[in-house]
Amino acid sequence: MESFTEWIQSYPNDEKAVNNFGSLYGDVCRYEQAIAKFMEARRMDPGDVIPQENLVELLPAIGKFDEGRATYEQMLRNGLDDDTPHVNMFSIAFHQNDEKEMARQIAWFDEKPNLRHEILSEEADAAAYGGHLARAHELTQQAVQSALAVGNKEQAAVWLLNAAWREQLFGNLQRAHDDALRALKIAPNSREGEAVAPILLARMGDFAKSKALMNDLEKRYSNHSVVQSYWLPSIRAQIALQKNDTAAALNELQTAAPLDTLYPQVMFYSHMPSVVLRAEAYSRSGQFALAAVEWSKVLDNPGIVQLSATAPMARLQLARSYVSQAALGDSSARAKARAAYKEFLALWQDADVGIHVLTEARSEYSKLQ
Repeated sequence: MESFTEWIQSYPNDEKAVNNFGSLYGDVCRYEQAIAKFMEARRMDPGDVIPQENLVELLPAIGKFDEGRATYEQMLRNGLDDDTPHVNMFSIAFHQNDEKEMARQIAWFDEKPNLRHEILSEEADAAAYGGHLARAHELTQQAVQSALAVGNKEQAAVWLLNAAWREQLFGNLQRAHDDALRALKIAPNSREGEAVAPILLARMGDFAKSKALMNDLEKRYSNHSVVQSYWLPSIRAQIALQKNDTAAALNELQTAAPLDTLYPQVMFYSHMPSVVLRAEAYSRSGQFALAAVEWSKVLDNPGIVQLSATAPMARLQLARSYVSQAALGDSSARAKARAAYKEFLALWQDADVGIHVLTEARSEYSKLQ
């Protein structure tokens, strides 16, 4: 922070310093301060696309979807354009139920082979959000192949890890494991890949590979604050949780808590793994009300989680937390559970046939009638 302050003091008319200061705030989840810096940088140079696309990205992070959309539209009116705002606008349109705008964003990428993998992965997540898992898998494979075709191995690996998170949440563990290992093979030196993959592998019981990756990550990024304060505690928490040591998991996740709403740098939104792990740890230790608080945290941050599979699954897990509370005598929890199940089942009313987690949810809901 001090170096950027000194830079700005030395060069008060340099909007790049102000914008970079905003990015630094964004990297540590201080989004309001980041947005203020990006707005200042935009004022200083209205012709610079970077602070404006940063605003399109971060305004939804604090729930300001309309403002994000307005910023995107103002960019276009000013003749500014780049790929990332179109990806962000696709997500904004999804949350605003604007299918025409989503289609326009998809069309923007049609003649851009170097970038098409970005929107294909977004389309995959949008499909999975509504329970269309077969279509999501197909679109992910297209995204991976599209990225590889233009030599972008890191993003190809990211799309696979993104899919692996989705698949393991929905119970497709073998496919998730295969996707994670393939991602590591494609881009073995990706920092965020090496951060996400150990969590996934530990969730599927592959402790040897998970620990090896964790140890390498710790050595390679010994001075990286986000790796040390967020990713490594989250990995250790997942390993502890798989071994039913909920106390150790919760202790690690206390370290990660200030960065619960962290935006990954090579993905367009967060799966909020530390929040998911904390919710699971509370559930396993019988603290169902606290688990519900964590699942609600996912739903209270739609601009952070955006199209991640964490969002629909949070609705189901919230319902299950309420059921457990009702079983312990909470008289209001049963009605809350019914409402949460109804929300999830409405979201997945047109989902693929035969999804195990959906069959379970319908059965659980029927018992509350």
